[in-house]
Amino acid sequence: MLMILNHTVTVSGVAFSPNGAQIVSGSADNTVRIWDVTTGNEVMKLEGHTQWVQSVAFSPNGAQIVSGSDDNTVRIWDVTTEIEVMKLKGHTKRVQSVAFSPNGAQIVSGSGDNTVRTWDVTTGNEVMKLEGHTEQVWSVAFSPNGAQIVSGSGDNTVRIWDLITGNEVMKLEGHSDEVNSVAFSPNGAQIVSGSDDNTVRIWDVITGNEVMKLEGHTERVWSVAFSPNGAQIASSSADKSMRIWAATTDNDMTKNAIWVHQEDGWVVLCENSHLFLFWYPPELHRTLLTAPCLHIISTGQTHLELNPHTLGTNWQSILLQSDTISQ
Repeated sequence: MLMILNHTVTVSGVAFSPNGAQIVSGSADNTVRIWDVTTGNEVMKLEGHTQWVQSVAFSPNGAQIVSGSDDNTVRIWDVTTEIEVMKLKGHTKRVQSVAFSPNGAQIVSGSGDNTVRTWDVTTGNEVMKLEGHTEQVWSVAFSPNGAQIVSGSGDNTVRIWDLITGNEVMKLEGHSDEVNSVAFSPNGAQIVSGSDDNTVRIWDVITGNEVMKLEGHTERVWSVAFSPNGAQIASSSADKSMRIWAATTDNDMTKNAIWVHQEDGWVVLCENSHLFLFWYPPELHRTLLTAPCLHIISTGQTHLELNPHTLGTNWQSILLQSDTISQ
């Protein structure tokens, strides 16, 4: 594991470059930094923001970076020259989420001023100001085809916007507390949201219906994302766990939560309606790679095969039929 420690305070946003060779991070030290994934070295430090950098993203071609800050600005940076190309002004409160459109021509930003705004990357002009949320906007994202924007807000709603007309297409209601994170599925047919109500929810983009409510987190959900193939959803929470869910239409949590990794070393694995509970040394957690099957495969230290185990109604009654742990 590469340890990146050069930010002096909290890191609030990270993103991979399109080719996976670099990572960009934004921090409460007011800087945007780029890191080499292979070496872990800091490649560049971009300075200009005067307050906390909340959100960062690479452009689709990897040539630019966008950042949003508590200084109320959105800034575009050139990755090659390390120069601030543009400072986008318009928001009246902090900018909490930013993203590039799939074609790289526009940027969307969500702010504490309750608005969603789109910007022209070439001119820096504000293209649209999308109003409707009654509380701060925590998260924004473009649809894969670039035709729509989704936003999540402190008003407990998820909203879908038409990028051509600027109209609010749909208001998705169901969360009972603030919506912290939203994302489109890779095919654009669904939206996932995470909330302070401790739930992850999946929505149908066409009908606006809540397709699934995923329960299991015991504290607020900070971040959600679809896997590249759309088959899984990842969520992170203030309960100190990250959960991987199967993105199916089955509401049974024991079938949807593929695995839950707890800070104290316990791992709960769910497969085919069965629960598997085992303990794994916390110092080895960084070696785990996950897959939606009955295996946890590490980077060379440990292989755990759970198929030979006898299932019980609780952890004390699970019997080991054969020694299946090899070092």
